[in-house]
Amino acid sequence: MKKALKWIDVNLEPIFMLGLSLAIILLICTQVILRFTIGAGFAWGEEFATFMFVWCCFIGIAYASRNNRHIGMNYMRMALPNLPKKILMILVDVGVIALLVILFQAAMENSMNVIKFNEKAVSMSITMNWLYGAAVTGYFLIIFRTAQSLLWKIRRFKASEDLFTNEEGIYSYVDQVFFMPVKYKEGFDAKRKPEVVEEAKKYAIL
Repeated sequence: MKKALKWIDVNLEPIFMLGLSLAIILLICTQVILRFTIGAGFAWGEEFATFMFVWCCFIGIAYASRNNRHIGMNYMRMALPNLPKKILMILVDVGVIALLVILFQAAMENSMNVIKFNEKAVSMSITMNWLYGAAVTGYFLIIFRTAQSLLWKIRRFKASEDLFTNEEGIYSYVDQVFFMPVKYKEGFDAKRKPEVVEEAKKYAIL
């Protein structure tokens, strides 16, 4: 069971992002080929590709949250001593979760309004919740991943700064995405410090 949860934890967003990206590429390429050959494509093609792109963006944000890959302004943080630095990072995660909860509630309201007014897509006879559902699902997943990152920091509060911050998710199996090329895995291996790898063994990952 633990291995299955670990596999899902590492591969959940990458699988969806890969599938959506391939579907978008296939659909757009098919549209181009059809327009050059028979002069017309699918009427719903561009709108559906847009829907998938929005889903891919929200899932990608969640994946970045899992692996601490969001752009951050670290000047103030880096100027602080170790203890205040860790406290600040925890407070930032708490603040981000609070903001995300507000955004999630707004996304839910939008989704309920779509149901209430029966809004449909322009070129397809489907509910607009196929689009707005991306925000609902995305914000929920981002909240979960940010909370996961917060829990990581709390459990490793006394750990070294490298393990505590876990930049790029290098100590939480980011390189175990099952379809990741070997050269990228080797790149992550090179970033890990041997002493931090040994230290990480003292803590449970999941």
